[in-house]
Amino acid sequence: VTVKNLLFEINASQIDFLKLDLEGAEYGLFDKLSKEDLKSVKQLFVEFHHHAIPEKSLADTKKLVEKIKSFGFKSFTLDNANYLFYN
Repeated sequence: VTVKNLLFEINASQIDFLKLDLEGAEYGLFDKLSKEDLKSVKQLFVEFHHHAIPEKSLADTKKLVEKIKSFGFKSFTLDNANYLFYN
């Protein structure tokens, strides 16, 4: 499901808060995401699983965090695994 498809399915023009807990699949998802994909999302909460996926590291998480921040989001975390991104 893409964000665009989700907006269509729920008949909305924006998503105020989107929480993603994808048990490791977040890396594949965010590798493919563009700024355009998240333009309708106001807040995004992501649980990254670098601690549970052997082929992923904290460096992989930080790379994706920087990518999301490059889309105009600010970020907040207490543990480098759970991140709130907001505009």
